[in-house]
Amino acid sequence: MNSAQLPFELGRRVEQQPDTLPFKFTLNDNVAPPKPTKPVAPIKPTIGANWTSAWSAQSTQGACLAVSGQNQALAQNYWAQFVAVAPVSGCLNVEIGTLAWLWLMFVGVSGSTARLHSCWQNHVAFAPKLSGCLKTRIAANQFYANHTTTRQANAPHLTNCTATPTAFTQYFVNGFIAQSSGYHLSGCLKTAVSRSVQPPCEWYPIPIDNTPNRDDCDCACGKPPPPDALPLDFSTQAAKPDAAQVPISFACGKPKVMIPNLDNYMICNEIKAQLADGTSLELLSLNIKADTAGYCWQADLTVSPESFVKVKFRQPEKDVITVLINSERFDFMAEEFSDNRAFGKKSYTITGRSQTALLGADFAHSSAGLVNSESYARQIADSQLKFLNFKIENWQIVDWLVPANVYSLTDKTPIAVLQDIAQTAGGFVASHPYLPQLDIRPTWRVAAWALADAAPDVQVPNSAIVSISGSLQQNLRCHAVGVAANHNQGKAANVYRREHGNTPRATDLSHALYTDYNVCEAAGVATLSNTGIHKSETVKLPWIPKYGLNRAELGEIWQFNEPAESWRGVVKSVQISVAMNGEVPVIYQTLGVDRYMDI
Repeated sequence: MNSAQLPFELGRRVEQQPDTLPFKFTLNDNVAPPKPTKPVAPIKPTIGANWTSAWSAQSTQGACLAVSGQNQALAQNYWAQFVAVAPVSGCLNVEIGTLAWLWLMFVGVSGSTARLHSCWQNHVAFAPKLSGCLKTRIAANQFYANHTTTRQANAPHLTNCTATPTAFTQYFVNGFIAQSSGYHLSGCLKTAVSRSVQPPCEWYPIPIDNTPNRDDCDCACGKPPPPDALPLDFSTQAAKPDAAQVPISFACGKPKVMIPNLDNYMICNEIKAQLADGTSLELLSLNIKADTAGYCWQADLTVSPESFVKVKFRQPEKDVITVLINSERFDFMAEEFSDNRAFGKKSYTITGRSQTALLGADFAHSSAGLVNSESYARQIADSQLKFLNFKIENWQIVDWLVPANVYSLTDKTPIAVLQDIAQTAGGFVASHPYLPQLDIRPTWRVAAWALADAAPDVQVPNSAIVSISGSLQQNLRCHAVGVAANHNQGKAANVYRREHGNTPRATDLSHALYTDYNVCEAAGVATLSNTGIHKSETVKLPWIPKYGLNRAELGEIWQFNEPAESWRGVVKSVQISVAMNGEVPVIYQTLGVDRYMDI
């Protein structure tokens, strides 16, 4: 039905005085407002003019104010003006009765409204807990031809100021529905800061400071405070005992081991060998070794024929031999054997490796493809062990970010990936003697030329040294080296010793994993440490835990106090030998120590 068919003329507004209407709508201050009545069933009158309401600003509401409206048959405009609402102690609840048979509409707006031919509804849900200021301005809406529904859900917990203007809306011909959800907002401003990007493959100098900081503690505790700043003043003690030996240990991190210098050492060695099911083996001799170039412990066990027949060479990962040396445990997989015959005596030598051998080419499959997501070096290493019964226990080298699609895993076994990452940063892979665990350690914990000022892990007196032999290697001492990635997403740096300048230079390093400056520096320090004059020392020692002389760990710094001089070096290899002297086991450990002899 169009407007021409209506009994009243639409589209034109006729102004009349209130007192000329059939019902008087003028205000009468003397008449009390009627009490609210229960809503009645809606009627369906015909309304021939606009019905417009305007509400003025409202103050803080705390109680409930109920306004109910009932539509009646109106012949002309109906104006309702609500004055400012005074502060109340509750909420404001406005209820409008059902509107039926409307050829025009009911409008609740802040601005002017004109020529509305159909229904427009505005539902604003309750918005609790507004602790900041929220201003919403809705401009005038004009000419809605069909219905439009706008819904705004709860918007809780707005703590800061937000001003949201809604632009002018015109001429909606079809239905339009807009819905928005409220979220917990703690502020109005969100700033995303991405990782800073340096220009790729540029040349950056990284000077190496050779001045040692003697006040620094080489452990997790950091630099210790001065004694007079402690709650208990220790500065007045005449004697300075080892902090690790006092009843309350104030030692920082791992205490340094000092073996006492004695004329005689009482040694009582214990050794035991058995299979996984507890079957004992008669051990005739044993050699165990590990070095920084490998990734597992290797063992040669010589046993009697009676013990040899107890070993089943079926699955190496299940045929495990456990050896206990002075209460320290080693596990080896029985992989190969050989027999020995001499003067009517026969024995067998079983060769095996620790469990970490399962990560190598003899047992593990190679990977393929690129690392397709941005990852840290530690994450790439961990991902190689994700579905295996192994883990990296200690990560002691630097960690750095590697961009996506620059590092290839093709034709690399899990251990090959770990070794590649470690060697890139000047480190190596060390195996646990019996658990499926690995450590990633630096080859040079400090630069080679700073060894003389580094704190040693162990100090060995001359009386505990069985023998020392060494060989000297003369190499050119280099003072600088270039380190760069072999792709355009990496970094490049010139690593040099500050007091010596940039010559002579070592051969430049290039690798896909050189993608940050900390790994470039670590690789440069390790490379320069390998140049110059070195001496490979072979030190034979007893194994006497009673006096603090335990098995050496790869990468440790040991100090040897010979009569002529004391010197320090880095442990590069450990070999343990066990021989039987009658019924008494004789145990020695032989260390391969890299001693820096240059400046």
